[in-house]
Amino acid sequence: MDNTLLNGRFIDTCAKHYGFKNDLLDLRTSKSDPVILTKRIVVLLKGKTQTELLGLANSIPLVPDAAEVVGKLKKRGYLTDIISDSYLLVANLIKQKAGIDFALANELEFSKGICTGGVKLPSFFFNNPKSICKHPMCKTNAVLTLLEKHNLSIENTIDIGDSHNDLCMIKQAGLGMAFRSKDELLYHYADITVDDNSFAILIDEAR
Repeated sequence: MDNTLLNGRFIDTCAKHYGFKNDLLDLRTSKSDPVILTKRIVVLLKGKTQTELLGLANSIPLVPDAAEVVGKLKKRGYLTDIISDSYLLVANLIKQKAGIDFALANELEFSKGICTGGVKLPSFFFNNPKSICKHPMCKTNAVLTLLEKHNLSIENTIDIGDSHNDLCMIKQAGLGMAFRSKDELLYHYADITVDDNSFAILIDEAR
């Protein structure tokens, strides 16, 4: 979702708007455990209202042809999904804007519409007996959950990402795309690399 469907990252947009950019950078450079990092970052959102956060998310533009390409893929019979280590509140908004079928992400906790600073990390991200990598948390585990639900194989997936967190997903996919990525490994393992702000290549690649 971040820097892929969206022309920006939600938490970075929040950091700029609310003035916690330095705190966010400190956490990213000091916390390597993904669970701890996710929980510490959410604390920075404590006290923010759901309405405020949705407004900020809505201010980040989509890639211009995202909804158009999603629509064309769905007409060909593809199921489309957002898998994000950001927040379900935002992922559901982008799902609606782009016409995507599903969204899987971490769940911010709210009390009376105000963020508590807590977050629920869904079990589908965590390593389990069916995992195909050794990472304690991985988006690939969420992919496998969806594939099992819809009786599909991983060879029949197209996975798109921009960051190192997407590497396992890209390596295992039937077709892996590095989208405007600055990660050298992601570019190395991807079947397709895209530097333009467009998903148009998918129309030719997704048969």
